[in-house]
Amino acid sequence: MENEKADGRLPQQFGKFGESLVMFWMGQTLGYSVALVDHVGADIIASGENGKILAVSVKSRIFKKDDPSTVFDHGNIEKLRYFADKFECIPAVAFVFIDKGGKCIDVYLVELELFEKLCKEKKSGFSAVKEGLRINNDPKKHAMLSDENIKYLRLTTETSLLR
Repeated sequence: MENEKADGRLPQQFGKFGESLVMFWMGQTLGYSVALVDHVGADIIASGENGKILAVSVKSRIFKKDDPSTVFDHGNIEKLRYFADKFECIPAVAFVFIDKGGKCIDVYLVELELFEKLCKEKKSGFSAVKEGLRINNDPKKHAMLSDENIKYLRLTTETSLLR
């Protein structure tokens, strides 16, 4: 198989990996009942013990040290809101970041309303930009990570995940 053909599917495969990782984490560690959905706007539906049902959009990114951030754009926000309204869920976003060397995975889970509030208030690590809402993947910059409403997971390894 040629490298070009294998590389062409990597973004889709990485996206599916991120969705599966978030689904497993939410189900195994955070105590949600979870299901992957193949629908515009959301990737996961999750029901918590408190009766809260989340519609989760998962965004996965391999990042470089010089740009450890990503934007959840206005189009994605509208699609997530539409899905959440249609299925009577609370919209939420999960970000999966893997460093280019593959030695660290950071995952953030935040309800869309809180994400928007943090960006509007320009809390450390969050900002509103022309394209949408930006999150910077630097846990040292996230003063709000102690907020129980933001779930955070960090996985590290001494050996590279990506070769």
